[in-house]
Amino acid sequence: MSEKELLAGRIETINKCFEQLVDTFNNFFQGVEIDETHTESFKEVQDQMKQFADDISTVQKQWVDYQLYLIDTANSMILDVPIVNRTHLMVDHQEGIVRILTEYKIDATITDILPIHLFRDIILCTVEQFANGRRNIKVSDITKLMEDEIKSRSGYDEAPRVLVYRVFNVLKHHDILIPSSTVRFGHNLNKSVAEVKEWLDHVLSQNR
Repeated sequence: MSEKELLAGRIETINKCFEQLVDTFNNFFQGVEIDETHTESFKEVQDQMKQFADDISTVQKQWVDYQLYLIDTANSMILDVPIVNRTHLMVDHQEGIVRILTEYKIDATITDILPIHLFRDIILCTVEQFANGRRNIKVSDITKLMEDEIKSRSGYDEAPRVLVYRVFNVLKHHDILIPSSTVRFGHNLNKSVAEVKEWLDHVLSQNR
């Protein structure tokens, strides 16, 4: 078993544990008959159990955010090359798509494909947040803003967050985004909005 398969298996185990834990809390009293004289007390207990489930779901969402970072950090340690240095962009105007290539092993590359206009819109949405006064942006912030659009315009209907993450890696590769020193998983804009738009126009004008 490769290092990548080993780590993927462990992450999948954690994901299943989260799902089972939330499901168990939500269905804790399923099939249990409660004396009607204790209805109010039972409702209080149910509400508390739901709160536990909601709290666990919140941690689960934080874990999802961390997964991508964890996988790429682990691969970086294994390969001794930062993930952004293993991220490459290809623009295909004939097909109307952008390919984001991520090297994980010398002989293995993951390719994420999205329409050119969606790639542009994700980047413009990101820089717009900075233009409107935001100082730190997370992958989850842009995913939340563009989730429906990504699902309807790409094949990432089950994992829109992954696509935003890959686009962020492209931006970090070109020194447009840099890791925040104050916000965990946050990013700061390293160029002006005008410079980013100029870079975007230049990149998308090429066919490579």
